Amino acid sequence: ANAYFVPDIGIIRAITGAAQRGVAVHVLVPDHSDVPVVDWVRGYFYDKLLAAGVRIHHWNQSVLHAKVAVVDDAWAMVGSYNLDWMSLLRLHEVVVAVLDSGFATRLSAILRADIAASREILPALWGKRPFWRRWAERFLYLFRRYL
Repeated sequence: ANAYFVPDIGIIRAITGAAQRGVAVHVLVPDHSDVPVVDWVRGYFYDKLLAAGVRIHHWNQSVLHAKVAVVDDAWAMVGSYNLDWMSLLRLHEVVVAVLDSGFATRLSAILRADIAASREILPALWGKRPFWRRWAERFLYLFRRYL
């Protein structure tokens, strides 16, 4: 789960590579960010993620400001780091990595419940978005490092 999901190419490659190897990869992001341009920028790489088998979910129940990850119900990450250039290069963000199956399992259950309450982005429907939206996503993606 990530509030401002604008990953660099390395993160995209890692996520798509895992999905292509058969790992179940789910990404939970807010349906509408409090920084609206983020919604447009992240749409630029949804096609690539969806084609690789990554499942993308939009949370619309309340504000999503989480920055968490769980791997195999054994390892978890919780912090303030967003998957974007601003967090990587300019902001003083912190992440705690926890290698504890009890903690990871509890966090995983919370994430699974949130994913179940979210709207999944389906590749067939996502691919039918208007040309002008695709163009805007591509254009705004050029400025991703300033988000």
